[in-house]
Amino acid sequence: EAVRLNNHGTWYDVQVVSLSIFLEEPDVARDWIRERSLKRLPAQMSPTGMQFWELTRTKSWDYSLYNLDAWLRLVELSRRLNLMLPDSARDRLKQAIVYLETQAAAGSWPFRQIRKVDLTTSLAPFLLRAADLGIHPAGLQSALEWNPQLTKSASLPWW
Repeated sequence: EAVRLNNHGTWYDVQVVSLSIFLEEPDVARDWIRERSLKRLPAQMSPTGMQFWELTRTKSWDYSLYNLDAWLRLVELSRRLNLMLPDSARDRLKQAIVYLETQAAAGSWPFRQIRKVDLTTSLAPFLLRAADLGIHPAGLQSALEWNPQLTKSASLPWW
């Protein structure tokens, strides 16, 4: 899984970093993010925010969100490690979020999605988390508009 370019690889990174923190090995966690996770990002997401490997799936919207979830968790873990991600990584993540937000706002998803999904409602919690993490602060407005029941607690870290 460590070499997979899709969400499997990203979730593998989340597991390695989480376990390293649990084992009180923060240097291992930081090194993993710097040397593995950040190198994976450009292979997963285009500069325009399209997630190449997830778009080929039969539930491409779901998997795009699933991979985004893993990346937001890596950002949360990085914060916990006092590791600031480079601007290039933060910009790439922001573009991925903006790409999904644009599609949701338009009410259409041009890729295969065999399961019916409400684009705006499903994306709203991710926009809230991205705003909370400072990756896409402007997304907060869309998140609260699309899902008024959301609160700050919806963006709390999962650990």
